[in-house]
Amino acid sequence: YRDSGVWCPYCERVQLLLELKKVPYSIFKDNMRCYGKKSDEYLTLVPSVMLPAVKIDGRLVTESLDIMFEIEREFPGPPYKPSIDVDDEAKMQSFHTFVRLERIMAGAWFNLVRGPMTNSAKTVDQFNATMDLVENAMKEYEGPFLLSYAEEGPSFVDCLFAPFVERIISSSAYWRSLDVLKDSPALSRWFSAMLDWPVFANHRSDDITHVLALPPQIGRVGMQGPRAEISTMIDRRRSLHVLSD
Repeated sequence: YRDSGVWCPYCERVQLLLELKKVPYSIFKDNMRCYGKKSDEYLTLVPSVMLPAVKIDGRLVTESLDIMFEIEREFPGPPYKPSIDVDDEAKMQSFHTFVRLERIMAGAWFNLVRGPMTNSAKTVDQFNATMDLVENAMKEYEGPFLLSYAEEGPSFVDCLFAPFVERIISSSAYWRSLDVLKDSPALSRWFSAMLDWPVFANHRSDDITHVLALPPQIGRVGMQGPRAEISTMIDRRRSLHVLSD
């Protein structure tokens, strides 16, 4: 079960993992609370109304990270593609580091885009420091993906990071005039590799959607700093889209 608008990053990472592992699945869509009323069916199934949720052999699992772990446990190996190397102790230590880092990165991003105007300098500094941590962590891997060899393709961690990084790139550029890929070669290399993965390329959204989807979900987001070129380009693309609709 995922969001009707197909924007939710938590839903996206679950679907990326299902695609990566080639686990057969069916999708049922329901509204995020900020975009409409939940169906009675979903309210009965998941009283907390949170998305995503999955049923595996009739058993309900909620919370995206719990769902991803459950998918890996239920479909660990052939014919399904493993996404966590549990036999490699060093990789597992890095795995848990990346899981924690992803949550820290998401928190710093939320603080950046919805923080009070008076604390803008502080939140920007905290966000930049967090993205430096991400860059340094990714520098440890020479391959295009995290915790996997090039021929293996993406891993669990790549599916975890990608949905939030794509939203961070768009929204921080538009609302805060920040280019998170500038001077971040490891992050840029990794994101380019993800864009070359057909599954992610077909599931990701666009700058306009990421910019316009935020305010209904987290409240008013104000522009801070000078209008960077990318902000103007996003508005221009939006205008051209409306004019040619």
